[in-house]
Amino acid sequence: MTRDERIIGAALASQRQLDEGSICLPVVGSHERYTGCLGIAESDTYLHGRRMIAAVFKISYSALGEEWPAITLIGTAFFVRPRVALTARHILPPSRYAPDDGFTRCEYWLLGRDGSRIRFGPRHLTRARGLDAMRIDAPEPCSGRPLPIATGPPAMGEIHAALGYAHPSAMAQPYAVRPRPWKRAPDVLEWFDMAKLRHARRGVVDTARSATIAGADVRLDRVSVIEFRAGGVQGMSGGPLVHEATGRAVGVLSFGLPNEGAAKDVVYAMPMTDVVPALGL
Repeated sequence: MTRDERIIGAALASQRQLDEGSICLPVVGSHERYTGCLGIAESDTYLHGRRMIAAVFKISYSALGEEWPAITLIGTAFFVRPRVALTARHILPPSRYAPDDGFTRCEYWLLGRDGSRIRFGPRHLTRARGLDAMRIDAPEPCSGRPLPIATGPPAMGEIHAALGYAHPSAMAQPYAVRPRPWKRAPDVLEWFDMAKLRHARRGVVDTARSATIAGADVRLDRVSVIEFRAGGVQGMSGGPLVHEATGRAVGVLSFGLPNEGAAKDVVYAMPMTDVVPALGL
């Protein structure tokens, strides 16, 4: 194993730790306040349009409306068909199917920038073998337009955009989650301002390589990845890497470096040329 493979191989384990730890938002009291550390350059072409890119939330509770739930922004997903979304496999491993500690029930939701909400569960998931990618067969169609898929490898030397939603702790400006009385899980999703959480990074893609990824729930040996040096932030895992000239998704965002912290200087994506056949698209 090369030095690069060892470094990349450790990244997913660190990302997994972040997913299970600091992404979780147990909301108590009047509000929780988060301060960020990173400014993001948004790409209006995609995020301000009608393409359906959704944040993935897990909500754990015991009795509806009787206590504050635990809300977890576990990643990003994007629709490639009206009822088919893609995301990263590591954001929702089987170990996360159970409610968070101290709760007896949980629900999973896709929340779009326009406020559209789609509930899904483990039965709707198909995990790709040998890739950090997963398919969500949504029980109802998305409200926006699906993102078209690239049919070939990424165009080297050209501008791409990494798109997704950021955890509030990765925001450049302080972000407040203000809970209100609730009677059902969808009410909790209204506590979040998705327009403020959407994020994008633009940069040139000029490298594709193989990597060994070793995480708590994922082990991938010498998998192909697209290297994106414009970086990203925690919460964007599962979002699309889009070729700006064509508007087509070339990859599924997977993990990033450095290992520590919410900001990533380099992120890696699973190529759509591998994801499409692996998930029967």
